[in-house]
Amino acid sequence: MKYDGNFFRKYSDILEDISQKSDMQVIVEHVSAIALDEGEAEIAAVIDALRKLASTGEGRQWAQAQGLDPDNMTDMDIRNKVIVPMGHGAAGIAGSAERQIDPKQFQDIMSNLGLIKLAPGVAAGTVPKGPQRTPGAPGIRPTTVDVDVSGGDVSTLTSVLDNLSATFPKAREMFNQGQFKDAMAQIYRRMAQNDPHTPQQ
Repeated sequence: MKYDGNFFRKYSDILEDISQKSDMQVIVEHVSAIALDEGEAEIAAVIDALRKLASTGEGRQWAQAQGLDPDNMTDMDIRNKVIVPMGHGAAGIAGSAERQIDPKQFQDIMSNLGLIKLAPGVAAGTVPKGPQRTPGAPGIRPTTVDVDVSGGDVSTLTSVLDNLSATFPKAREMFNQGQFKDAMAQIYRRMAQNDPHTPQQ
């Protein structure tokens, strides 16, 4: 996956007042400013994950509510319309999820991933059906999604998790511990890893 020079967007003020911004804010800005081929494998993994998530009924509903057409988006579109502008808001939502989730319930889910993969239809049957409100955040519109998870959807989700884990093992460790915001920041950090001004860990 290669992009020509016309694809790269530059911001003259990216490094101004960095000290007043969170690591996540700086990281997202640098993902938007660097050449995509500098973090090519990492960005490609995220784009692939987003395409797979949008193939589920719930993912498609959510994308369309954001004004996106998953079937007619290039890799550039996904980067410019999803990865970059929604980064700040997604980090905020991830932080809220950390505070709201039951740690024991989450650990139970993670410890049973093997069984979920073997019986995705059974796992899908445990997910409540019906309208569910998804939160809004900067760059992300709140919406209502009609949830009806299938076994295929569950298989898609576990596949996405496995593929992202292979590319972002440190983020997976954070995710397993319920540190969702840190995991997301780590993924963005890796996508911008060759930019010298991107905060690293």
